[in-house]
Amino acid sequence: MRGIDEPIVLERGERTSLRQLATEGRLTLRRSGSYGSDPASKTPTTLWADVRPGRGWEINEQTYAQLKALGVPEEPSP
Repeated sequence: MRGIDEPIVLERGERTSLRQLATEGRLTLRRSGSYGSDPASKTPTTLWADVRPGRGWEINEQTYAQLKALGVPEEPSP
């Protein structure tokens, strides 16, 4: 999984990091998986950092929390 300061090369060849994209306001955080109220029916939640425009990277809880602390907005739950 990608860390907040790990180098990233975007499709256009731009070299950056999740932290840099966050400070530029180019990221959105989201969760994928089940959101049901019954824990037994839940599937594991996957965390994502999506660059605008472009692609997303799967991240861990720590990176998600760090990016959220930097002010990266979260997409509303489905």
